[in-house]
Amino acid sequence: MEWVQGLSTSAHLQDVAIIAGDITDKLEILEETMQLLVDRFAHVFFTPGNHDLWCRGTARSASENSLGKLAQILSMCARLGVHTGPYRIPASGSQRACWIVPMLSWYHASFDDEPDIEYLQLPPVEHVVRDFSSCTWPEHLKLHDDGVAQHLDLMNEHMDAMTSEGLMSGDELYEFIQNSGEAVVSFSHFLPRVELLPEKRYLFFPNLAKVVGSNMLRSRVERLKPDVHLFGHTHFGWDQTLDGIRYIQAALAYPRERKARKLSLTIGTAPEELQCIYNSSDGGHFADQLSAQWSDFYQTNKRDPLNMELASWGGPSTKLKWRSGSSPGLLGKRGREARPRNTACTYWGLAGATAGALDQGMHCCLRRGRTN
Repeated sequence: MEWVQGLSTSAHLQDVAIIAGDITDKLEILEETMQLLVDRFAHVFFTPGNHDLWCRGTARSASENSLGKLAQILSMCARLGVHTGPYRIPASGSQRACWIVPMLSWYHASFDDEPDIEYLQLPPVEHVVRDFSSCTWPEHLKLHDDGVAQHLDLMNEHMDAMTSEGLMSGDELYEFIQNSGEAVVSFSHFLPRVELLPEKRYLFFPNLAKVVGSNMLRSRVERLKPDVHLFGHTHFGWDQTLDGIRYIQAALAYPRERKARKLSLTIGTAPEELQCIYNSSDGGHFADQLSAQWSDFYQTNKRDPLNMELASWGGPSTKLKWRSGSSPGLLGKRGREARPRNTACTYWGLAGATAGALDQGMHCCLRRGRTN
């Protein structure tokens, strides 16, 4: 909250903020935060994360379950003027318009298609991730399979948008956006590809991949084919292009993480400042490739999920090539790099219509008709 309050009340009035989830599980704080953002940006976009759908204490009594809370959040956003569905940011003169497409999502265990490190005696994800106790779902939806992920993904089919040819949704809308010739930025809280997470041997909790992403989300992103897809949740700085789509995470993270895990969080100017990702002026242009520890690592080293040898962060860690002389660490023996968290709150921005996303794991920006 203090971080948002510290944003200028005048500098971003032509810009767009993209919030990729995980602000708070308290509806009153979520509403207050959204209002602060609405007061500071021309447009605000939001899609909920797992923390936002926790039902605890007063939140549990106010919402029948996490699906009911999601409905409350979407209704709140509509009342405040926060976009939760696709919307076109218009342009004038030499500017290039930009479509912004939020994507509802949830994770499922089958997203993890890389081999487990079977010789480790790891606790089940249900005993590690708080969502399994803090989220409640209708009886027909279970976190233990892909039911929740499928249900939330299908909700995107009903997120319509006004186009020059009338109201559209689903594949018809995606095809229209693809053929528009305009910039396209989509975003989600969760990961659409497992390659956007370090391999199991590098993680403090190797089975993290079972609670971070969605195959349905990947399919949706690949159907839309955006220029850039923004994501959150895992709190790793990331900028990588896969199969023609650029994926970026710029995590804001928790204050303690910004101190303990600065190396693996930092990407461009984030998390200290908003990171501009698109500027609509002069025909529109996206930010140059952003340096981030883990995506830089995978530019040099091939992903090898069959390698079960755990990284040793206490000394010379691996024989893999790493330009700084060592592999990027997640966990130093004395806390030099804290363990990765299972959640993220992102603050994104789009320049020209500056888009920003607030995820306690990321931030960036999109501006319309001007530079930083």
